[in-house]
Amino acid sequence: MNEERDEASSLEFETETSTGEAAYTFDELELIDDTEVPNLSTGSEITETPPFPCCPFCTTVNDPLALQCSGCHAVLTVSELDMLLNRASCESQSIRDAVVKMEAEWNLREFDEIEMTTLALGHFNLQDSDEGLKYLREASRLNPNNVMLASQANAIAIRLEETRRQNHVPSSAPTGKSILVVDDSSTVRKLIAGKLEKSGHTVICAVDGVEALELINHGLPDLVLLDISMPRMDGYEVCRQIRSDPAAANLPVIMIAGRDGFFDEVRGRIAGTTAYITKPFGPETLMKALDAYLIPDSEV
Repeated sequence: MNEERDEASSLEFETETSTGEAAYTFDELELIDDTEVPNLSTGSEITETPPFPCCPFCTTVNDPLALQCSGCHAVLTVSELDMLLNRASCESQSIRDAVVKMEAEWNLREFDEIEMTTLALGHFNLQDSDEGLKYLREASRLNPNNVMLASQANAIAIRLEETRRQNHVPSSAPTGKSILVVDDSSTVRKLIAGKLEKSGHTVICAVDGVEALELINHGLPDLVLLDISMPRMDGYEVCRQIRSDPAAANLPVIMIAGRDGFFDEVRGRIAGTTAYITKPFGPETLMKALDAYLIPDSEV
């Protein structure tokens, strides 16, 4: 049981806090949002976007502390990231008309920080986040002493980049592949299998090298993730026996080295390993390794 606990912790990101809290697992990492606006102390030069008692887009009179217009439903502050970047519904025509007028005015004269921030808000409410961020950065440039505005612009930029990264699936990225995970720790197998299945792959698990060879004899997977230190048969011997089958000559075999990072490159090369990764590793390292050696469907 202790060995399984050690193995499981080796697959966790090294994010232990100063208070001794446990590191995050694959699933827990997906829940972390590190783009929150920092909690800055207030000062004479650190100001929040001023409230709009009268909506700058539809002229509806709102409560001075309102975050959203009761008329056109526009978000009135850049500090509410979730509201601003996940616009469900708003009266877009009045906002669009106001933005067009503001941009025409901007072409005739210089805007101040508040006017530029308002223009940015208009674009965010129209779900044109790139333009909104451009104008918000310009507003921050107009008043370099407004640390809060700069931090809000930075937080929005990080959130937008994270959203792009999550939504971007390269056309060449392999999906739907069968991957054999060989490890004597049930916890390690569960962590790896969970991540791979969420990425659209089919996962087959083996508790040791002997079972892995039996599974391979019934059908080749598209890739093998193979732990080195296992009972009955270590990873080097498993890899050597895989390579003894001519049908598996080009089967990608990625070995998983222990926490101490030990990997005998000579033995690995002789056994025929394709590559290796070292514990502890996180989801990004795992997926990069797979993407590097799995053959995309377009090339099959």
